[in-house]
Amino acid sequence: MHYQTDQLPFLILHSLTTHICLYGYEESTDVLNFLEARAGTITCAPKTNKSTVKSFKIAASTAEAQAKSGGFGTTTKSGYPHKYQNFNALTWGVHECDDQPKNSDSKLLEYPVYWIGASRKAWSKDEKKKAMGTNWETPMRVVYMEGSNEELIYCGVMIHETVESSLSGTDAFVVCS
Repeated sequence: MHYQTDQLPFLILHSLTTHICLYGYEESTDVLNFLEARAGTITCAPKTNKSTVKSFKIAASTAEAQAKSGGFGTTTKSGYPHKYQNFNALTWGVHECDDQPKNSDSKLLEYPVYWIGASRKAWSKDEKKKAMGTNWETPMRVVYMEGSNEELIYCGVMIHETVESSLSGTDAFVVCS
């Protein structure tokens, strides 16, 4: 078949939509969430940044991989992952995550992640913070939950509203995009 150049974006999206529907994604918002979740880079913008780091970015694939390495157990030496109660009522665009209660009954978990260019690449859940040395601080967290079939449901990445000069975060969180 021969297609005009201006038809290609539609055909690619149509093909992707058809492919995704075969795997159980039926609503157009599910298709967009699927595409967005696999988008290359996530950018985090704190409201106040007192650090020398000017750009907090992470690859979506890295964030999801770190959530997998964090796992679902909350009894670790570092204290992460731990329950994220979402008192700010952040929305993720993933219905399983958005439907979680905004209290201690939430099944959401948060796990520290590092930005592109950070000297540390991954959080050490089985190491106490003091044993991690001087470069363990990060204001960023990946948020996820365990699904009904024990699968990981990736919600997204968030950053503290204020990033201190030490790279620790304070105040509430904001969703990264």
